[in-house]
Amino acid sequence: MSALGFNTGYIEELYRQYLDDPQSVSASWRDFFEDYQPSESFVAAAEARPGGSEARPQRATSPSETVPEEASPPGGDGEPAPKDQQEARATEAKKAPAPSEDGTTEDGTSGDGVSADAGAPVLRSASAPSANGASVEPMRGAAGKIAENMEKSIGVPTATSMREIPVRLLSENRALINDYQRQVGGEKVSYTHLIAYALVQAMHEYPAMNATFRHDEGSGEPQKVVPEHVNLGVAISVERRGGKSLLVPNIKAAEEANFAQFLGLFNDLVKRTQSGDIEMSDFEGTTASITNPGMIGTRQSVPRLMPGQGVIVGVGSIGYPSEYRAFDPERISRMGVSQVMNITSTYDHRVIQGAVSGGFLAHIEALLLGEHGFYQDLFADLSVPYQPFSSATDSTPGLGGAISQNGEADAETMTRKQAAVLQLIRSYRVRGHLQADVNPLGYDWTDHPELDPAHYGLTIWDLDREFITGGLGGEDKLPLREILSILRDTYTRKAGFETMHISNPEEKRWLQERIEPTRAAEDLSEEERRRIMKRLNSAEAFERFLHTKYIGHKRFSLEGSESMIPIIDTLISDAADQESREVVMGMAHRGRLNVLANIIGKPYEQIFSEFEGNIDP
Repeated sequence: MSALGFNTGYIEELYRQYLDDPQSVSASWRDFFEDYQPSESFVAAAEARPGGSEARPQRATSPSETVPEEASPPGGDGEPAPKDQQEARATEAKKAPAPSEDGTTEDGTSGDGVSADAGAPVLRSASAPSANGASVEPMRGAAGKIAENMEKSIGVPTATSMREIPVRLLSENRALINDYQRQVGGEKVSYTHLIAYALVQAMHEYPAMNATFRHDEGSGEPQKVVPEHVNLGVAISVERRGGKSLLVPNIKAAEEANFAQFLGLFNDLVKRTQSGDIEMSDFEGTTASITNPGMIGTRQSVPRLMPGQGVIVGVGSIGYPSEYRAFDPERISRMGVSQVMNITSTYDHRVIQGAVSGGFLAHIEALLLGEHGFYQDLFADLSVPYQPFSSATDSTPGLGGAISQNGEADAETMTRKQAAVLQLIRSYRVRGHLQADVNPLGYDWTDHPELDPAHYGLTIWDLDREFITGGLGGEDKLPLREILSILRDTYTRKAGFETMHISNPEEKRWLQERIEPTRAAEDLSEEERRRIMKRLNSAEAFERFLHTKYIGHKRFSLEGSESMIPIIDTLISDAADQESREVVMGMAHRGRLNVLANIIGKPYEQIFSEFEGNIDP
């Protein structure tokens, strides 16, 4: 069971549950437990309970675990005692008084002939206070199994490589991904998702990191095993019986999944583990693992490597280097200082060498810094309609930068960046609608270099720096991060706007002042939302009825454009609010029946009667 590592305690808890009530576990677990042999610690703990030896199955003893008939006495030469001595000892054992509950016999000895007050240790019951007042508790279940696994892990000769990685690019691209995921209702992407995926991709370049060690069952010869797939174990913390426990199920064949698939597999594994729906097969065959103690603030860790695995990667917390922690965040941004994280690779030194592990971590860093098209692939897999940020050196002079005595270099650079930001704003107003998601049948995103900040020399280091906007969003000055957010939300979402062709400056400004501050998304009241939904449902139901009832007739269908009905309804309602006396509509043939029914209010009976040829003269 050592191959199951941290999971063994959880499995034995399920086994205890299975013994009490086999129907309380799933069918796959019942199949597994039919011929399951629990560990010695489990059997000992079970037999210690009242009636435990009867209720628990006996574990088969392997040949290697056969107990010798007679052990040699302390200091002996290892030869069996003569037969007459063995018989004498057996007679003495029968005459020996039975021990009491505190481990001593009626005559005050500890059961082996040694006086209890002669300094020999005395067995105590669970949670009994020791002589010095300390409480002693037996470690059973998951806690006991973790202790046992930690002892087994000592037998794996490991070494650890460490690397400090800047995470500014990782953080910015993650924020960009999650901004889009919120818009489309997708799953949130965590740092662990991205780092774990980079780990799997790095194993394409360093397959030796997926190797494991074993001894041949027959000859005992040491062997290096290279599995066919990367089964990535994920350390997941779960609440169990008022405390926390660690389980490490794995993602099977992780190297075959793109990031969208990997994200789904990862989240499904976490959800099933935390809900208790995990299966035995999810624990089997782990070849490499990742753990993220950085989530609880640990800066760097060297996790234990369990037998049967080749490497475990530990991820530390994210933060600024210690020498910058007292700086103001705005000043740190101007200085171009990135947050960092420590990442470790603890590997089986019998099959993996230090140079390979070091190169493996270097490749993970290269991926997280955007090399090898890492973020381009992620954005494509998730259909994110932007270019990812790229790694670049901060070109803006900051603390310690090379500037001239009169500051001209600093001023010139900032002037160039300010001009670049104004160019970027104009490009979104002119070209932004080309990236708008306005096709209900599918979104085929096209890259336009003029909408990429990198096209103008702007980098991730400029995102928190403030620039003049020229009135964008009703603000005169904003950080570049907020400028990009307004431009993308306004011009590249579900509606396309293009105002720069308007020759009248007042008309152009009037439109910009109404779409940019609201980001082309007005907040609707609950009543307005219900009205829109009612109109949309009525329009769709009308089209569906015509399609079903009058097959082959000219129906002037609005099918596929039912959203026009709530739009027209809103326009006419707003006109009434502005005290307009009438509305004159020019109608094409398509959709006119739907407009007559759901906007003009013409009775359905009259429409259907005319449709069937009953014209009222």
